[in-house]
Amino acid sequence: MIDPDPTITNSAPRSRRPDAPRAGVTLLELLAAIAIVSGSIVAGLSLFGAKAQASGSVVLEIEGLRYLTREIERVHARSYDFLDSVAQEPIDEDSRFERRWVVTRGTDEVQVLVEVYFTSAAGTARTLSATVVRGS
Repeated sequence: MIDPDPTITNSAPRSRRPDAPRAGVTLLELLAAIAIVSGSIVAGLSLFGAKAQASGSVVLEIEGLRYLTREIERVHARSYDFLDSVAQEPIDEDSRFERRWVVTRGTDEVQVLVEVYFTSAAGTARTLSATVVRGS
């Protein structure tokens, strides 16, 4: 018997086994990765929009508190005898805000309810108020 030459074969080249691991990614894996990345981007943009709206509401709250403080200072600056109620009216400097004073006179004191009204960035009606009590 003659030893065949190991470099020469007469069989067809071997194909890969079907269960052998392959390099690269499948179309399904690629689609899943795109879906995950897209979902993350959409969630991030949604949070950015919510943060911007919340930031706008905070700015309005701060401005409303500034106007409320200014109205309280006006109450303190007026004489006891000249404190009168003020109907709800727009604030001159910023028409987004309205103010109102409700004066209640007692025998030896005056109570003034100071209110500032505005609409938040989300469209909610907001009221900031404080009561000032002044003795005679």
